[in-house]
Amino acid sequence: MKKSILIITLFLLALSLTPALAQVPEGEEYVVQAGDWLSKIADKYYGSSQTFQVIIDATNAKAAEDDSFTVIDNPDLVVPGQKLWIPAVGEGQTEGATPSETVPAAPAADFGEAWESVSCDTFDVAPEIAPMADCGYVTVPENRATGSDSSIKLAVARVRTESANPGAPVFLAVGGPGGDGFGRAYALPVLVPLAPVLADHDFIFFSQRGTKHAQPRLNCQGFNDAPVETAKNGWSSEERHNHEIAAMQSCIDEAEAQGIDLSAYNSVENAADVNSIRQALGYDKIVLYGQSYGTQLAQFVMRNHPEILESVILDGILAATATKEADYFDKRDSWLRVFAACAADETCNAAYPDPEGVLAELYAALEANPEQIEVILDHEPTTFIVDGSLALEALFTYLPPHKYGVVPAAIYQMREGDWSLLSAALPNITISTDKLMHFAMICSDDPNTSMADIKTEGWAEMYIDGVYGEDGDYVDLCALFNNLPQLPDSSDELVVSDIPTLLLQGGLDPVTPVANGNNVETGLSHSYNIVFPDGGHVVGTLSACGTAIMAAFINDPSTQPDTSCIPQTYTFSVPRQVTATSADGTASLSMQLPAGFQDTANGYSSPPVIITLLALPSQTPEEAIMSLMSKIGLPENEIVDGDLVAGQPTKRYQAEEVPLQGFEFGIDIIAFADDAGTYVIFVQNQEPDYVESYRQEQLPALLETVTVGE
Repeated sequence: MKKSILIITLFLLALSLTPALAQVPEGEEYVVQAGDWLSKIADKYYGSSQTFQVIIDATNAKAAEDDSFTVIDNPDLVVPGQKLWIPAVGEGQTEGATPSETVPAAPAADFGEAWESVSCDTFDVAPEIAPMADCGYVTVPENRATGSDSSIKLAVARVRTESANPGAPVFLAVGGPGGDGFGRAYALPVLVPLAPVLADHDFIFFSQRGTKHAQPRLNCQGFNDAPVETAKNGWSSEERHNHEIAAMQSCIDEAEAQGIDLSAYNSVENAADVNSIRQALGYDKIVLYGQSYGTQLAQFVMRNHPEILESVILDGILAATATKEADYFDKRDSWLRVFAACAADETCNAAYPDPEGVLAELYAALEANPEQIEVILDHEPTTFIVDGSLALEALFTYLPPHKYGVVPAAIYQMREGDWSLLSAALPNITISTDKLMHFAMICSDDPNTSMADIKTEGWAEMYIDGVYGEDGDYVDLCALFNNLPQLPDSSDELVVSDIPTLLLQGGLDPVTPVANGNNVETGLSHSYNIVFPDGGHVVGTLSACGTAIMAAFINDPSTQPDTSCIPQTYTFSVPRQVTATSADGTASLSMQLPAGFQDTANGYSSPPVIITLLALPSQTPEEAIMSLMSKIGLPENEIVDGDLVAGQPTKRYQAEEVPLQGFEFGIDIIAFADDAGTYVIFVQNQEPDYVESYRQEQLPALLETVTVGE
């Protein structure tokens, strides 16, 4: 059996390898073998898997003068028999070199006494990133305000740029509060969007006090379990609320028994921590990139430590001036903005003319008769008991990560008894933030103390239920933290500053609407307020456009960034026909996809399924399948006769748990031919427990829509 030759290692810092490699260098030819991937070959020749970009550049240069070499336009795929050009070891490149030795690295930071080096494995930093990183703990005072002798430890990872003339380092302050500051360090593909920034700047991940990898960590797992336990057991809102109160009280008691000073977990101390990390790493000034709550933290740094900031990026903005949740968050308005955008989009409005009305009907029906829905949770099938409140909570999770486009489709599918899009959203109700830290932060700075400020006159019941459930939880939970001193009123003042600041906002942000950033902007004399009309919550790393704008600002904060790349239209998911055409134009294959599928580089994706359509020159269906098996490295399973598709007899291939791109997939290949050409439908399913049911139910329905030659 041939092993997969797909790879996921996309090393970002190869951008800075010597430009001389654009020429064809001295070297030797290498023929790809089964089981090879680029980073493996790079490790064999240069002693570092991270230098595979050298091989790509050299091979592509060689292909320009020798057509026996194939241009590598997808670094994830090399095929057995393919010829590569391996450059000889030369200037700027030594055998056994680590990535930081391959090209000039940034000057080493002069770490201070507060720094304690540790292996990057301690923080689960991806092995592809670790060779370019310095990892350690920075020890800081637990409570500077009281002068306590107690200290805590913050986890820090510095990813070094390979620029010979690096700019100020970029510090990432994540949201929550209570979010994982290392989320983009666990896998290299997740870090990919930041490549334009890493090209010229060190990048600093750090754990905010009380979060994952910090010591101590203020987690509350019993509280985090509440949404899933509610869904599994069909708890009422009151039962869930009582569980959350009991769990949080237990976590508070445990923390206090351990001598943890919960009053030290606030945004003032958090901002001082940023300065302490800067000092420990030996930097003069920094660029502070805040996301969600991290934008409020950044405003505290701007107010209390302005001298350390070269520039600031605020992405998904929470205004420091907010004195209650209603000042910055209106969940009903978030729904209405999506519905208004759908109404303004001709295609969406035609397909889904009244999503709000249909959602209200569904909410009432599910409140009266909850639905049992199967979901995949941690790769295991699980049954959730879904009432109206839980359905809205799950659907709402589509909005922050820029997936608003599927919401109208999901609502109308639910009306027809199709729960697939809701089922895909339900696992998102899980909580990953460290909630003891979260509530210590929130409850020390203008916590909700009553529901009197919430105005719900004229609201639909489904909106009232959501607001009172969430805000009511905060009122009662903050009451448990009855000994927390409150931050002074000055912490709510508008930040007035001339520090260059880039404000990034999503026009459909359901968590921190545009009004937040507009308010913050009034105090900033040197700022650029950029809105992505169709953007959700935190837009800077959402697309190449966002990261390009950030990189341009970081490199030259005195110049207005070019925003011409920002989409000005909305994209809603509707049923549509997709077509693949052969290279010679003689054959075409079409399929009608239901709403929820999005275009990807490899085809069309509706997690956990990816569908790829191919129209090929004439060959037998068996030959087409065997060619695909060889190129991808699929198991040599039997090819059998399949059912008719588009009136033609088919051949079918199936495989289970095939390792591709770091994941395991169920694979289905359906192939058939006519006089015009050969057609292949390639289906990848990433959920092992969903493969068979998909083959029996959804896939046959899709195959019935297939046509050719249209």
